Amino acid sequence: KMNNNITIPEINKTINDIPDDVYLGAVYDALNLIVDDATKYVLNIKPIAGYSKIIYGPALTLYGRKITKDENYSEMDNKRFNFYKPELYKNNPIILLQSNDNRISHTGDITSKIFKKLGAKGYITDGIARDIELIDKIKFPVFCKDVNPIDAISNNWAYTHINIPIKIQNLLIYPEDFVFASKDGVIIIPNEMYDNFIIKLNFIMKKERDIRKFVT
Repeated sequence: KMNNNITIPEINKTINDIPDDVYLGAVYDALNLIVDDATKYVLNIKPIAGYSKIIYGPALTLYGRKITKDENYSEMDNKRFNFYKPELYKNNPIILLQSNDNRISHTGDITSKIFKKLGAKGYITDGIARDIELIDKIKFPVFCKDVNPIDAISNNWAYTHINIPIKIQNLLIYPEDFVFASKDGVIIIPNEMYDNFIIKLNFIMKKERDIRKFVT
């Protein structure tokens, strides 16, 4: 049974430790120094709209699903308004959604406007998005599996939980985890690995800079 209480994870990390010239290949290489199989932490999800450069930040997790006939859809759908509390976005998170659906769109331009205004850096889902041209104008990075115009409300799909463990492409993701996302895909850094990862990332980036200077 899921916990319906909304919790705000304590994120003690600082993005100041991340080099300005970071890129996803270096993130992978650094993670590969501390785990046996770094491929397990990579999501094959690419930006579909609003993207300009790599984004990174702590995960704010969302869970959505189709509402059953014996549930009150309006009541369930209204839960999402509790997910828009400003204090949930004080650490400028990246939103990750487990959609549990492969038919309809789970986010669009209005949702993107709301999350951007609240302070989120981007939105990543194993589901579907719509309103791509409008999201491009907003310049809010949205990563997803596919695109279609089918709305969620008429198909009784809703956001139901926030800041709980979710699973995307068989990877278990927690609110405390750290996210990097670019055109190459998405990498999740588990919370307990973060401090060691940052040390390795800065080592990798220094090494890369030295090599690039040598070949230019």
